Amino acid sequence: MGPQSVQPYQPDRSIFGKLRRRLVKAYARRPAKRGSPDRPWLSVTFDDAPASATTVGAEILEAHGGKGVYYISAGLLGRDGHMGPYAQWADVERLHADGHEIGCHTLDHTDLGWANAETTRDAVSTNRA
Repeated sequence: MGPQSVQPYQPDRSIFGKLRRRLVKAYARRPAKRGSPDRPWLSVTFDDAPASATTVGAEILEAHGGKGVYYISAGLLGRDGHMGPYAQWADVERLHADGHEIGCHTLDHTDLGWANAETTRDAVSTNRA
């Protein structure tokens, strides 16, 4: 699958998609089970890695001693999306070198909530390549 066939993410707007997103949000609000930290925790994540997140976002975090988590859909890199341009491979490499965490968001932003096991394995494996 070449980059020309990758389309930016479009959420499932059906009632099932909305319900699934709300259930995921509710589940994510559960208290952490790792004991009490000495200070508050903050996790800053960037979905799909728009170019501004890899430059301005990283700069702000680093100025305050922080790091971010960037979920990358490799097939969207270098393309234009509804939020503006997506990051380039060089941006991802720089983020990694600077200590930010890079997460897999599948090659084409596959909705894994609806995908079967084979599609999920393929989407994640292809993104790694």
